[in-house]
Order: sequence, then C-alpha cells, then structure tokens
Amino acid sequence: MLHDSEGAGKFRGAPGTYAEYGPMPGATMQVIYMTDGGAFPAPGARGGGRRSRAGQLKRTASGELVPEGPTGPVHMVPGESIVALGPGGGGYGRPWERDLDRVRKDLVEEWISRERAETVYGVVFTEGGEIDLEATRLRRERLTAEAGPWKPGAFEVLSAEEILRRCREAATDIPYLEAKQCWW
Repeated sequence: MLHDSEGAGKFRGAPGTYAEYGPMPGATMQVIYMTDGGAFPAPGARGGGRRSRAGQLKRTASGELVPEGPTGPVHMVPGESIVALGPGGGGYGRPWERDLDRVRKDLVEEWISRERAETVYGVVFTEGGEIDLEATRLRRERLTAEAGPWKPGAFEVLSAEEILRRCREAATDIPYLEAKQCWW
C-alpha cells in the first residue's frame, strides 16, 4: 500500500499499491505486464479526488530507478528488480465531509498522513492525537467556502493527439518517484 495515494472523498478510494521483485541470485527474469491507469487515473465523483496513477520502474543494480512503458516485457539480471505501482481509486464526495472517526481510523491505520488528514480532509489533531473539534469545524468551513458549491463536472473530450500525448507522458512521468524514495 502507498501512503496518501487514495482518491480523497467522503468515501475515499482505495490506496495505490507497491510491489518490487526481481530474479533470484544466479538467475535472470523476464516480466511481461500490462498497466492500466497510468495515463488516465481513476477520477473522483461528486467532488471526490482522483489519485495515484499506475507505473512501472526498473531498479538497476546501481539502484537507479528507470521508468518503463505501460507494457512489458522487461528483462532483469541479478541485482535488478521491477517496481510496480498500482493505481489508487477515485474518491466519492468532498473529502472534508468524511466522518471524523473514519479520518481518525485512516490516520491510525496509516492509510493517510496527519498532514493529509488536516489539509485535504480538514481534520485537525491535537498534540496528543485527539481531534480538535473547534479547529476542525473552522478548517472544514474554510475548505467549503474556498471550494464553493459543488457543481457537476463536464466530461473531458480529448482528441486522439491528446490521448497519445498523455499515454507517452505516463510512460515517463511515474508517480511517487521522488516522494516515495524512502519506500525503496
């Protein structure tokens, strides 16, 4: 599971996933894969957020992470591995309308960070880890005022050229490359 990778919402989407594997010592390995959700991550609905995109990286024997395309194969030798990032799911409803106890549980179970709980879900915690009800009320009022009334979004109609551009970009713009270096 990737921390802070869910589509935020009153009902949050699933978190993105992380897997890394490679050949056993003395062996080579070929991975064949197909990725979905790299160019077009799952959108949120009714004010919910889209979140993480899928991607593949090859970790070289020196530790360098090299983005791979949306489909395999990838050949690896000992000391190399494939890093597979699965996409998160889109959220439903505005994040700052999420039940306070659910946000607390998401934080305790490490689905989200304290910073994300406060900035995205509008839930402020005391130094002791308790929900500060007054600060939370004020933060959520501010988030609501900044967002304005919810309006249904228009579907984005894309040209064939734009679809191809996004697919090419997805092959090189792998999510979490910098932010999640500590995971690798």
